[in-house]
Amino acid sequence: MIEEHNLNVLICGDIVEWGMLPYVRDAAQLGFNRAMLIVGHNLTEEAGMQLLTSTLQELTCDIPIIGIESGEPYIYC
Repeated sequence: MIEEHNLNVLICGDIVEWGMLPYVRDAAQLGFNRAMLIVGHNLTEEAGMQLLTSTLQELTCDIPIIGIESGEPYIYC
């Protein structure tokens, strides 16, 4: 898909590190304009969980539905 659509940047949630990442790294080192942004599992699911919360609230009416953000689980130094 990268070659077919001539993609320069991939924005991913979860990836298989041993598959896609080496391809992008090798392509960049060979001079191809390729990069990858790995957003992560938790952050890419937040929007869907917010939508689920509002959808469940519409279905249950009297039962309060509260979404709790998980936030970034890692600390980077």
